[in-house]
Amino acid sequence: QVTAAIWAVAGALWVWLAGRQSVRWLAPWGLVTQVAAGIAFVPATVAALDRAFQPATGHLPFVDEFAVGWALLGLAGLVSSYFVQRMADAPERTPNTDLLKLVAVLAFAWGAAWWFGGGIVEATTVPDSYVVSAVLLFVTASCVAMALIGGRLRFALLAAPLWGLLPVIAVLALLQPWEIDSPLQGGAWLAWPLALASHGWMVRRNDGKPGIDIYHAGGVWLVAYLAAVGASGLLTQAGAGGTLIAASTLLMLAGVVWVMAMFAGRLPAPIGNNAATYLVYGAGPVALAGIVYLLYASVRFDGAMTRLPYLPLLNPLGLASAAMLAASLYWLWRVRAVMPSVGRALWSLRWVWVAVLVFAVSAELARIVHNVLGVPFTFADLYGAELYQMMLSVTWGVMALGFMVAGNRSRSRARWFAGAIILAITVVKLFLVDLSGIGTVARIVSFIGVGLLILLIAFVAPAPHKVEAEATVAEV
Repeated sequence: QVTAAIWAVAGALWVWLAGRQSVRWLAPWGLVTQVAAGIAFVPATVAALDRAFQPATGHLPFVDEFAVGWALLGLAGLVSSYFVQRMADAPERTPNTDLLKLVAVLAFAWGAAWWFGGGIVEATTVPDSYVVSAVLLFVTASCVAMALIGGRLRFALLAAPLWGLLPVIAVLALLQPWEIDSPLQGGAWLAWPLALASHGWMVRRNDGKPGIDIYHAGGVWLVAYLAAVGASGLLTQAGAGGTLIAASTLLMLAGVVWVMAMFAGRLPAPIGNNAATYLVYGAGPVALAGIVYLLYASVRFDGAMTRLPYLPLLNPLGLASAAMLAASLYWLWRVRAVMPSVGRALWSLRWVWVAVLVFAVSAELARIVHNVLGVPFTFADLYGAELYQMMLSVTWGVMALGFMVAGNRSRSRARWFAGAIILAITVVKLFLVDLSGIGTVARIVSFIGVGLLILLIAFVAPAPHKVEAEATVAEV
């Protein structure tokens, strides 16, 4: 292993001499020597890979012969790439200039492969719960160091790995929950703040360059994911149940959406001067993920908690669902205000939001019936529960009344028709579902209650006239 590393260093020295003494034929000889050294180092790499899949033996990583070997192989390739690039950038252009640039890229890829590949293999030899954190720290430190050195040497290739940092740490973020249960374990509490700080430095350093927008947005997605998974892990370690964990996930996602929607333009660079990117492309997918998770949590968890009594509407899942709905609506409103061109298209999603609102309210009613009255939290049992069907009909009718009154007062036909659609669905439900149990008190109350609401709507919330609605400056 050491012999192969020494030959790699010798090859890098020959490449340096080729540029220093203008003896160009030494450069290919030095590169071939490094390739031969790498081939000779393959058996040691295979042995290290085999050791990585074995239980930790207590040896110190990064200080053994294998570490010396891959480090020198990697550094030799990176240094050779720098010297070949200098030869290509010489003032006198030769027919081999383009070839030298290609060789510089290949030498850099060779060196980077040995450096990162060897380091990752080395990191996997630490105790099992620390593997992801060790890989994360190594990759982050390497990318930042290369970018800093590349800036000092004016060697642009050294900054290239920094552009791969976000994809790598995103994959590691997906892997770490399989390794540890809490962010307080496995060194995650140290590794992730450093990785996120490095990502922030990367986007600040490259702000304004082509393709950087996806890194701005990706940072928001990563923070939202880490916040949700971290909160879930802490609660799981504390013995919390699924309901509280689901509520924490919704609150973390809602919090990220709220912060981006409310403060994106006020935060320091690189967020403040890219507020539109963070608002639309950063917070938007997080809001979508939160709504999808809200739908999942509404049908998956019954709201019961082992240590706390269930409180209708004021339970953690109900409050978290309300926070997620409020955050997503506020996000839509902010996008419409900040970016009118994009906001007009996204504003039509408010009707999807209304549908999710109706679904979330219906799910909360189901949790109330389950926890207070003991109705099993299954579709079949809830469908056959007369009291639940009555509560749905009356609640939907009240929601329809609210939308139609708001539409009448604001001269918004869109709001009014949203309420009318909810009311129409309620009436259809009355005849298709509630009518099957005619004769029971609950079904009779449903019909009477909805009928009275329809009469009330006719008196206090008739449809706005089209001419009046068109005269409104902005129909919501």
